[in-house]
Formats: sequence, C-alpha cells, structure tokens
Amino acid sequence: MEKVSAREKRKYIQEAANCAANQVYPLSIAEGFQEGDIFRSQSGCLLFWHYSGFAYLSGKGVHESWQQTQPSICGMDQAFLEEIYRNFFIRPLERRFLLITEDDALVDFYRDLGGLEMKRRVEFRFENLPKERGTLDWPFSMERISEENFDKIHGRIIPSFSWDSRESFLEKGFGFVIRNGEEIAALAFSAAVSSTEVDIGLETDPCYRRRGFASKAALRMCQEILDLGKKPVWAAAETNAGSMRTAESAGFLPERINTVIRRAL
Repeated sequence: MEKVSAREKRKYIQEAANCAANQVYPLSIAEGFQEGDIFRSQSGCLLFWHYSGFAYLSGKGVHESWQQTQPSICGMDQAFLEEIYRNFFIRPLERRFLLITEDDALVDFYRDLGGLEMKRRVEFRFENLPKERGTLDWPFSMERISEENFDKIHGRIIPSFSWDSRESFLEKGFGFVIRNGEEIAALAFSAAVSSTEVDIGLETDPCYRRRGFASKAALRMCQEILDLGKKPVWAAAETNAGSMRTAESAGFLPERINTVIRRAL
C-alpha cells in the first residue's frame, strides 16, 4: 500500500468519481477542496480517507491482468482489503476510520474477519426545494458563518468535524447559523465540497430542538448550493430519525442504503 503524495492527488479525480457509495468526499480530497489521504495498491485499487474519517474504495482502473490471476472481492484486490483491515481497523489511529460501501460481499468479507461493527446509512437524492419554507420569528435570525461568529459554534457536527482548520473552511466552505442573540441555535454547513456536489452537515443545540430550525437551516443551504450550480447531498444513519425527517422536509428522498464499517467499540 502506497500513500499518494499531495501533488499527485489530482491524478485520481476520475477514480474518486468512480467510488460507488459516494463521490463528494473522495472528490473533495482529489480536487483539493479538503484534507484527506489517498492510498493505492499495486493492482490499482484506491482508498480515499477524508479528514472527517469517512473512507471509500475505488476499484476502477485495476489492471485486467491482475484481475485474471489474483483473488478479489467485488473486483477489489483482496490483499489490499486485508491490508486495510490490519492498518486501519485494528491499529490505533490519530483519527477515526469509517469505511462506507454499498457492496454486500465486501461487508461480509470484513464481518468474517471479526472485531468490526456494521451500521446502515441512508443516502438521499435531492428532488426540489419545497415551495413553503417558513420564516424565522424574532428574536431569531439567520446569517452566514463568518470569522465573527465561527467561535460561537459548538456541538459535534460542526465545521471542525470535516475541515482541518477555520481558515480552510472559511476559504473553501460555507454555511449558515440561526442565532438567538449571542447563542447559536442551529447551523447547516458544507461538510464536504467537490466541484459538483456539497454534502450538508447539520447541528441543533439541544435547547432549541423540535422547533423547525434544522429544516430552515438546511433549506437555506440547499438554496445556496443550487445557486452555485452544484447538487446538494445528504446522508444519515438509519437510526437517526430526526436527520431523515429533516432531509425529507428540505426536498430529499431516500435513494439507497450503504453500510458503515468501523472498529467495534
């Protein structure tokens, strides 16, 4: 397994676009929007590991001669998959590692190796913005994430979840907060950015939940993404009913189920 150098990442844009489970996170690395690593096997298989911890595999470009002579899982180099297991699932890492795939055979392969847990993840497709979007009542207001309000943001799914620095986010990302005076009630932001898509991250302060703020922030994000000529992207754990309701209120519909493979806690 070879780690691709920073200056060579753009060579793998097409392979990033071929990641079946998701494209925006792999492309954000290859296109240079966000931090992350790319690892390459001798056979041509690739692993894209985003700063957020999300990881994706691409087997496109695997040498045909290799496919005819070596064991494979879903067209992927089995030796490479085993190396991923040893290096990323078993060994302690500086950041989390969650492999996301739509291939059931790959899920079964890693399940048989042991020590891992599998969670289902719903991937949505964007249909259209609802006609009725509602308004914010005083004293609440919505504003773009900026240097002035960045440090007031708190929670788990916030820009630091997927961006390596405030500077990187403010330069290449964007988002919106809903404020109640000096308090941030909710926010939506670009969790992943590529040249064609933006994945939406969302957080609501526990004190302000069940008041529709998440939907309003998500709708504002969708409008901004569409205005940029890109496609909004949304995914949520199958158990996260709140996120799935918000997605549908913002114009998304469930499209497929992927599996998140991670080290057992």
